[in-house]
Amino acid sequence: MATSSDLDRSAILRESAAAVRHLARICFKTGPPTHTGVELEWTVHDLSPIQI
Repeated sequence: MATSSDLDRSAILRESAAAVRHLARICFKTGPPTHTGVELEWTVHDLSPIQI
């Protein structure tokens, strides 16, 4: 497992294979996620006429 200090933060990933290797090092260290979160947003609109 890679720790934060092991990673080169200034590296620019120019190739797809390099990006895949980088993601394999930093993501899913304990396995892929088993639950996916969902965020819901509600907007409320007042349909009554505006009174001035």
